[in-house]
Amino acid sequence: TEEYNRHLARLNYLTPEQIHIIKDIRRRGKNKIAAQNCRKRKAIGVESLSDEVDELKRIKHELEERKIAILQQITETRRQYEYLHQQVLPDRQLPPAIIVK
Repeated sequence: TEEYNRHLARLNYLTPEQIHIIKDIRRRGKNKIAAQNCRKRKAIGVESLSDEVDELKRIKHELEERKIAILQQITETRRQYEYLHQQVLPDRQLPPAIIVK
């Protein structure tokens, strides 16, 4: 920036207003590039978060499926226990801890 200002100072034929306009144009150009870079970084961040959300949804779905399978397994195990209990001890009631709705 100092070099740029020195270069502008050497241009004796420019009025202060013209130098101000040149600096303003340069500043706006730099700001435009900075804004573009900011938007790119934001888009990359959003895309990354979107990918992470998709991955977490996939994991959630897998966990829900595992939960259903485990609950089915628990139900089947209880059913088998009740059946065996009735076969071995038909006159006795099931312990309260096993009778779960």
